[in-house]
Amino acid sequence: MSTSKPSSLTDSPAPADGVVDPKAVSTLRMLGLVGRLFPAYLQVLPEQVQALRSALADGNQGEARRLAHRLRGSSAQLGAAGLARLLSDVESAAEAGEASLARFGAALDETVAATVVALKQELDTSG
Repeated sequence: MSTSKPSSLTDSPAPADGVVDPKAVSTLRMLGLVGRLFPAYLQVLPEQVQALRSALADGNQGEARRLAHRLRGSSAQLGAAGLARLLSDVESAAEAGEASLARFGAALDETVAATVVALKQELDTSG
């Protein structure tokens, strides 16, 4: 994966395959929910990710597991498949008592950034 960061989300390349589940997004679009659910998710995502990052950095396994579980569920329901997979790994590692939870930080940042780009692109095509 490239380590260069785009200057803004609009400069970002298209998200990699697997970032979103097209079938889940299609279902949400068919139900008319993309325009309502994606903005709400994108609004709370930064705060939830920051709380998870803090728990990971502090090695707080219980809090990391709880936050990863909650965010994994909402991410999966909205079709943010890549983020849901990573959060499942975080949850499993925390549940197993893994001491080095901070190792997930960089992957979390990259995956969240790709997810935001992908969901914003879906919003642009849904209107």
